[in-house]
Amino acid sequence: MSVTSPVGLLSRAGIVPADTPSSRLLTEKTVADLLGVIPRTLQRWRVTGDGPAWVRIGPRMIRYSEAAVSTWAAGRTFAHRAAELAEGGT
Repeated sequence: MSVTSPVGLLSRAGIVPADTPSSRLLTEKTVADLLGVIPRTLQRWRVTGDGPAWVRIGPRMIRYSEAAVSTWAAGRTFAHRAAELAEGGT
């Protein structure tokens, strides 16, 4: 019996290119650890639309692409508080 990863399935379907390092799908726990938040924060962000883009693999299986998390974090990176306020941050 062969076990296929979700990334493999998505790449074969043409949804995620298999040859890009950003095609890795990360678990909620992994993303929470990377961002320094608890998984419940990511769950709340999914409801409010505040967090990184996510992929629903199954009824109870959420994944985040490495590229989406990096892009989301980069969009919230500021040199100083004044730069954040200038972009409308809170």
